Amino acid sequence: MKKTILAILLTATAVVAARTPPPVIGTLKNAVGGEIVLTTTTAKECKGAAQYIAYIRAKTGKVTLTGCHTLNNDRIIVFWNDGDVYEYPILDIDFDPEWLKYMKEVSEADATEKSAT
Repeated sequence: MKKTILAILLTATAVVAARTPPPVIGTLKNAVGGEIVLTTTTAKECKGAAQYIAYIRAKTGKVTLTGCHTLNNDRIIVFWNDGDVYEYPILDIDFDPEWLKYMKEVSEADATEKSAT
């Protein structure tokens, strides 16, 4: 019985871990009415810790600037392609509900895996 339960838990963990994260982590409003979009998409231009794409979307929907982002403690750091580097408080992010659901599933699977060992 314990082996069956463990097998189910490990299978559930593998399924969650193998699931692709949603493409958008969240957004931040900018001063001119657009938004900064933080993604889970990687690009060869994004190197080191800042491996995920970020972009600014104007009110019109047009992408006006791209860059790469990473998390550093309680801040998101974006290295914009125009050479600017900005830090944004993580508390200012409007997290995408699908991203939050994904992170909850990953966290629960991780906790289940740790308790099974």
